[in-house]
Amino acid sequence: MTAKKVAVFYNSEVVAEVDQSWYEKLKWCAFEADMKRARLCLHHDPNDPLHEMIIVFHCDTLVRPHRHRGKSESFHLIFGEIDILLFDDNGRPTRVIQLGERHTSKSQVYRLSGALWHSVVVRSEYAAIHEVTNGPFREEEGDFASWAPADTGDLRQFLSDCRRQLV
Repeated sequence: MTAKKVAVFYNSEVVAEVDQSWYEKLKWCAFEADMKRARLCLHHDPNDPLHEMIIVFHCDTLVRPHRHRGKSESFHLIFGEIDILLFDDNGRPTRVIQLGERHTSKSQVYRLSGALWHSVVVRSEYAAIHEVTNGPFREEEGDFASWAPADTGDLRQFLSDCRRQLV
């Protein structure tokens, strides 16, 4: 079995700065990573009570519909375009939130403060967000939708069909 190529970096400084060189590094790492995304954690540790991350998505990123119980999340788009798809408990798409750069008519900030099923669809070659959520991070707390395909090809088609129903 081969190890998964992931791209997660943790800030170790008291003051974190993110400049263009970080975005370029994260873009390259996202392209190379198995999940087609790269993350710079501005917090120091997975156990921190507040998590702030810069996440760069490549257009081949697939995010299986999921929900977070007892957590909230917010995204502030830095560059690119993404859609947030929301679903009901039966897997029917209920809403799309389109995030785009300031010169567009799309939103730049989104916040989810309930346990709604959601996914991310990347609409540009690369997109970057500043995500804020409450910690600590526990992988076992992830709640993936049983009604969503786990296979990447099927998931890509499912998300595309869901988005088409709403836009």
